[in-house]
Amino acid sequence: MSFEAQYDMEASPFARGAKVLVHQCRSRATGAVCAAKVYAKADIPHRRYDKCLLEAEIGRAVPAHPNVMRVLEVFDEAERVVLVCEYMKGGTLFELLTTGGPLPEDRAGRLTYQLLQGLDHLHKSGVMHRDIKPENLFFRSGARDVIVIGDFGFATTEIPSTGYMGSPQYSAPELALIGLHRDEASALKAMYNEKCDLWSIGVVLFVMLTGLLPFDGLTPTRCSLPL
Repeated sequence: MSFEAQYDMEASPFARGAKVLVHQCRSRATGAVCAAKVYAKADIPHRRYDKCLLEAEIGRAVPAHPNVMRVLEVFDEAERVVLVCEYMKGGTLFELLTTGGPLPEDRAGRLTYQLLQGLDHLHKSGVMHRDIKPENLFFRSGARDVIVIGDFGFATTEIPSTGYMGSPQYSAPELALIGLHRDEASALKAMYNEKCDLWSIGVVLFVMLTGLLPFDGLTPTRCSLPL
């Protein structure tokens, strides 16, 4: 069955990303409110299309956990790919920090503990996230007391790996090194594993406490200079 046969979707997206629109939708069978990530095939290259399907595959394969967002269904249709995910009522950590500034130490500590629980679950499920940052961390409710790791667009089950993925400001040094040498032969590139996600959690904690990035720059080169 098609996505439209199973879900009613709001016309206007509540979030936008690179080549993706995110709409609120409701299951016709259960009434459950979900989030629909819609990728128009006309707007994405074939390689990005493959990544959409991989994102869905990884997100659906990870067992349920309170600190990991679930991908519930995927619809690969003629003109679009739709990923149906859990709906996070509290928005993102990025939005919280942008509007409210740094967090008290005790709250930042509680959220970090939850993130580590979710990350441990991902790693035990054989998944390396590779793009942990405030924009990809969500709150289940408006109370913003339960934080969730989401967005598996850069995630992989190939561990260790050599491919450069992620956001430079949150990337571990071993990924920055790969970014610096991305044009060289793969044999010269360093391998990295799921421990890179722990570095990213540390950067997120720093941002929660200070409102600042410890390493700022738009490229791996700029971010790696202080290391």
